Amino acid sequence: MRLLWLTSVCALALLPGQALAGGETIAPSARYTASDFVGKPVQSAADALKYIPNFIVTGSGGSSNVLIDGQRPSDTNDALARLPFNQIERFERIAPGSASYDMQGHSELINIVRKSMSKPVVTLQSSANIYPDGKVKPQVGVTWQKNQNGRNLEAGVNLYQNHDEGTGHGDKYTTYADGTIRHQALNSKGQSEGAEVRGSWAGPASGGRLDVNGTVRYNRSGFDAIYENGVTEYEQRKNENLTQEVAGRYERSVSKKFKLNLNLWGKRNVSDSRTDHQKPDQLSTYTEDKETSEGSLSAQATWHYSKALMLQAGGERRFNTFDAQGLSIGSWLSDEERPDPSRTRGEEQRGSLYISSNWRPNETLTIDSGLAIESMTFRHRGVYAAERSYEYPKPRLSLQWKPDQVLQVRLSRAREVGYMGYWDFVSIANWQYERPDQLLYPLNLVPYRQWSNELSVDYRFWEKGQLALSYELNDIDDAVERVPLYTQNGGIEDIVGNVGDGANQQISTRLSVPVDNYLENGMIRLNATWYDSEITDPVTGRKRRISGQTPRSLSLSFNQDRPGMSWGWSVDSGWDNTSWRAKEVSHSEGSHWVSLYAEFKPSPKLSVRTELQNLGARTTRYDVTRYEGLRSGNVLSYEESTQRNSEPKLYLRIRNEL
Repeated sequence: MRLLWLTSVCALALLPGQALAGGETIAPSARYTASDFVGKPVQSAADALKYIPNFIVTGSGGSSNVLIDGQRPSDTNDALARLPFNQIERFERIAPGSASYDMQGHSELINIVRKSMSKPVVTLQSSANIYPDGKVKPQVGVTWQKNQNGRNLEAGVNLYQNHDEGTGHGDKYTTYADGTIRHQALNSKGQSEGAEVRGSWAGPASGGRLDVNGTVRYNRSGFDAIYENGVTEYEQRKNENLTQEVAGRYERSVSKKFKLNLNLWGKRNVSDSRTDHQKPDQLSTYTEDKETSEGSLSAQATWHYSKALMLQAGGERRFNTFDAQGLSIGSWLSDEERPDPSRTRGEEQRGSLYISSNWRPNETLTIDSGLAIESMTFRHRGVYAAERSYEYPKPRLSLQWKPDQVLQVRLSRAREVGYMGYWDFVSIANWQYERPDQLLYPLNLVPYRQWSNELSVDYRFWEKGQLALSYELNDIDDAVERVPLYTQNGGIEDIVGNVGDGANQQISTRLSVPVDNYLENGMIRLNATWYDSEITDPVTGRKRRISGQTPRSLSLSFNQDRPGMSWGWSVDSGWDNTSWRAKEVSHSEGSHWVSLYAEFKPSPKLSVRTELQNLGARTTRYDVTRYEGLRSGNVLSYEESTQRNSEPKLYLRIRNEL
């Protein structure tokens, strides 16, 4: 039935109709051209958006509040940074009901209209990360763009080397149950290198507009660690990835009020990995070859019944398949033993059908509602065959009140279904199909569901200032955590499972304060979020926080834009979280991250940026407490604490538009 529905919509898109430019389009509420940015350090679309009064870019990917030639870019930040300012004809400010655009919950949109240019624009960008010990990790990229007669063509190449910021010098302490402490000096390093080639084309096609893009990426990474304590231990990891990705989007207005949108996306990844461990009395090697394929097909029909009412219906089908082959060998094998590699093949399918409406009963109120049916199916092929399907409804309703240009209040309630991956399914299926006789009780796992309730207030002030506050409360059904698994022989394993109902809430604030009275074009920004949650611990029966949740996150930054240059600094609070398993508790934390930057723009086409990153030399720490049996018994096996000290770096970038 779902396949028939999608096929019907695709067929409708091929019917004779008028061009995409059709529709009941009304002039935008405001326009900004090059004359509005005179004297400002603007080189790209991203730079220019900073100077549009009372507008701040929100959202990401295909859900942002910025459009380019009427289309949402798949990667908003990169697309805006790559679009040269001299290629832009104007910025259009779109208010709700003023044109036939899908607002996607935003109070307004900015549509960037590009110029038609006979000559292409070539942008060169080179950069490097420089470390105190002399390491230099360079990156270089080139982008070629041409926009003429409504057709846009873009191609680009990037080459890069990176250093793993999570590595460095440190110490590892292991405390055993008898009080014995073992200390190891840790020295680790990691790096990656790779290349990316991308291309895209967009333009009129069969009475509508077609966007096609593709990317090929190659990445090679490595990690080495040495543990010293009179005796040396080694750990080494290597990985290679080749990724191919293609996407297409077709949009067409069948009539002045009816529009169809088709999306196709596919991705293939081939990876080879190897992990080696070497101790004085033990050697081990694990290798894995894996191929994964992902894809989706979606269709959406939009009916602009009137300026006040828009209706939508659509569907999406996603798939994910993989084929993995792994082999583990080590010193425990005799010279004659040759183990066979294990092979795992699996398939994951997801689908959804939905209807939605957006109604503006007056100029200040917007009501958005919808209903989706989401389904997922997992299949496993290997030593055994297993399959499991789920299906859930997802209603939603939101009210948005915007009495003027500076205040917006939004109230929403939605049913959400948590992500459940293939390996979560396999962890259960391995016991159900391969070792069912060892289980004390049947296993079951379902995705968590939750009612998400949110209240947000957004207030704009002083032309560029913003105060955004939000409170979100999630009532969780069948929360997912690591739970104990009891076997017939008295053993205790660890597995993913449901732990009953729970709650999760967060308070967020985003504050942008212009300080023009003290520093011209200066801006202070504060982002802060506080998290709190409660679930029932499956081991102790007591209430606790969700595993892996950091109680709060804070970031503070300042920047000043001046003619020909800009500078600023930022501070990030890091993280601090705890995770629980059946027989262990782990704690992870990272200290502050401090950066300082300056960017010089001697001409509209040339910029030089320098950054001092990680000025505080972030320290990361990972602690594990392991128990004999369940952790509720408090019978300690050992405690392990690992601390790594990272190093500051200097980042340099030169961007030149030819």
